[in-house]
Amino acid sequence: MNEKKNPWLAGLLSFFISGVGQIYAGAFRIGIFFIILYILLVIGGGFEIFNAVARLLFILLIPILWLAAIIHAVLYARKVNTQP
Repeated sequence: MNEKKNPWLAGLLSFFISGVGQIYAGAFRIGIFFIILYILLVIGGGFEIFNAVARLLFILLIPILWLAAIIHAVLYARKVNTQP
């Protein structure tokens, strides 16, 4: 029997740390993927601070990844709740 997951809590967890909402909702691999990707983007953005193209790419990708993690966590928690 599946435990009900709160979609709002999943979204809130991913709001603060990308990937944690997925782990809470039961998507462990995807959650770890989001965490690792977010860390790599933040670290990579710091190393490429002098390259304008790379800096722009990281500035755009980090918020997109952050929003994708929040949306995915909410939708995955809803999906888990609808499964029998």
